[in-house]
Amino acid sequence: LAYDLMMDWGTGPVGHFGRHPVPGISLIPGGRNLLRMENSGVLGNDLGLCNDYQSGMESATKVCCPTLCVMGSEDKMTPVRKGLELAAAIPESKTEIIPNCGHMMMLENSDAALKALKKHLQSFES
Repeated sequence: LAYDLMMDWGTGPVGHFGRHPVPGISLIPGGRNLLRMENSGVLGNDLGLCNDYQSGMESATKVCCPTLCVMGSEDKMTPVRKGLELAAAIPESKTEIIPNCGHMMMLENSDAALKALKKHLQSFES
C-alpha cells in the first residue's frame, strides 16, 4: 500500500494519465516495481527520518552557495507553497516551477528539469 500511495502522490498528470513523451513508459507501475525491489524496511526508515527532521528551515538559512529550487506545479509530496517557503529561507536562491509535474519531475519532464539546471549553471559562465 505504501508504494501505491507514494507513486500516486509522487507523480503529476503525466504519471497518472500515461502521457509520458516516451512511448511505452508508465511511471506509476514502473516506479511501484522499482520500490518493491528495495530491501525490507528501507522505505519506512527513510520516511520516518524525513518526518522526524525538524531543522530544514533553520538549515536553509545557512546555505551560502548559489541554489536553484526546482518544483513541480502538481507536487503533492512537497507542494509549491512549501517549496517557495524553503526557497525564501535560502539566501539569494532562485526558483523554477515545472508545469504539470509532480514530485518526480526528472521522470515526468526531464527536458524541462534539464533546461532549468542548464540555465542556472550557465548563469555562472563569464
